[in-house]
Amino acid sequence: MRSIPLEPIKSRYASLSAREQRLVQIAAVLIGLLLFFMLIFGPIQRLKSSGRAEFAAAAETRALVEQASRSGTRGPVSGEPLRAVLEQTSGQAGIVIARYDFEAGEDAVDLSVQDTGATSLLTWLTTLSEQHGVVVREGSIRATGDEGLVTARLTLERSS
Repeated sequence: MRSIPLEPIKSRYASLSAREQRLVQIAAVLIGLLLFFMLIFGPIQRLKSSGRAEFAAAAETRALVEQASRSGTRGPVSGEPLRAVLEQTSGQAGIVIARYDFEAGEDAVDLSVQDTGATSLLTWLTTLSEQHGVVVREGSIRATGDEGLVTARLTLERSS
């Protein structure tokens, strides 16, 4: 690695008048402060604000989950086939189901949902439970890289 020869810089600085040296010193301090704010303080502030946004989204999701668990009421089991209930309610909620895999007749289903808003997904699941008696037996929900979007793999079944 080659080093920068400092002798020409030192000699040039030494040849400046006292007033010019003071101006160079002030410029160096200002450039240092500018670099500090651009390279250290700015990114910290951006991370802090994005962390607050993620925390607010997580708090909203938690509130929805707690609300759904507090209600604890399961709606009536409708006579409609499970597939029809899922297609109708997911369309109304704006959720696109990527894959269906029905188990044990038509009373249970494994499904995948890609890139859906977390709030929309939880609201849809609450609607299924309260209005159609369809509950989550198993599930995993993972955040995607986009803010507020999730991917979910769920096993839904009609409550007895």
